[in-house]
Amino acid sequence: MGLFDFSLTRYKLLLQADIDNSGTTDYGEFVAATLHLNKVEKEDHLFAAFSYFDRDGSGYITQDELQQACEEFGIKDVRLEEMIQEVDQDNDGRIDYNEFVAMMQMGDADLGTKGLKSRSFGIGYREALSVC
Repeated sequence: MGLFDFSLTRYKLLLQADIDNSGTTDYGEFVAATLHLNKVEKEDHLFAAFSYFDRDGSGYITQDELQQACEEFGIKDVRLEEMIQEVDQDNDGRIDYNEFVAMMQMGDADLGTKGLKSRSFGIGYREALSVC
């Protein structure tokens, strides 16, 4: 992306942020646009992390795929069956994208209420983002 392309993209973003069509972007419009871009960026990161774990592109993270990721990160003694059961809302033995997002939004406070160490999965998520 050249400098011109980057400037054009910023210009388009400012135009879209100008909700009242006043020709300027006021503080509220700027904040709203920034929040929207932040949300889009987070969603992109979540999808990239999910895709990293979903090795076969099936749309699901399986126990085998989690095991493979844990081995790559040197994580041992993880109760993957229990982790999947806790996150798997439809009880199909796999984690789909919506379940993955719900798990990531729960944070460490709620995940692990059944005695799991959620930190192991969190480490894998952060490291997966740096790989993507």
